[in-house]
Amino acid sequence: MKTSKVFSITAVALSSILALTACSTATPETSPAPTSSTSSKAAPSKPADAANYTVSSDLSKAPEITVSKDAGNVDKLLVVPIVEGSGATVQATDTITVQYTGIGAISGKEFDSSWTRGQVATFPLNGVIPGWTEGLTGTKVGGRYLLVIPGDLAYGDYPPTPDIQPGETLIFVVDIISIDTK
Repeated sequence: MKTSKVFSITAVALSSILALTACSTATPETSPAPTSSTSSKAAPSKPADAANYTVSSDLSKAPEITVSKDAGNVDKLLVVPIVEGSGATVQATDTITVQYTGIGAISGKEFDSSWTRGQVATFPLNGVIPGWTEGLTGTKVGGRYLLVIPGDLAYGDYPPTPDIQPGETLIFVVDIISIDTK
């Protein structure tokens, strides 16, 4: 009988230690880190991924984007919050209004920009290239986000303009202005 009590106390103590250990390995929530993904579940990115890109944070102006000569094409989606929004969270099925600038990773040239056209763009997020749908889902209104989109999540081998090379990685800076509430 004495042995069974010792065994029961030991089992309870061991269970408590395991439970405490499991709790202590959880990491506290921190500010968003750059994410890299080839699926809708973004995993933390290596800081070196984001180091190839510099983006201005003044939301009242078109973004100034600098891409290092080492950036080139990528094989994973990179999402970096430049200014974290504090508004509503964007869902993949939302219609959103944005300001954006797009440049080619190889040429470094701007191929599209709502800022240059002088008007915002509104569209259903599930009606654009997969890199936008995946990359902007979970972002928040009021934020500015850098998207580095590999060719297979952009236009692949059939870009809509000669300013984009087949299979080219695209770099977008997107300001989320609002979500259409209709």
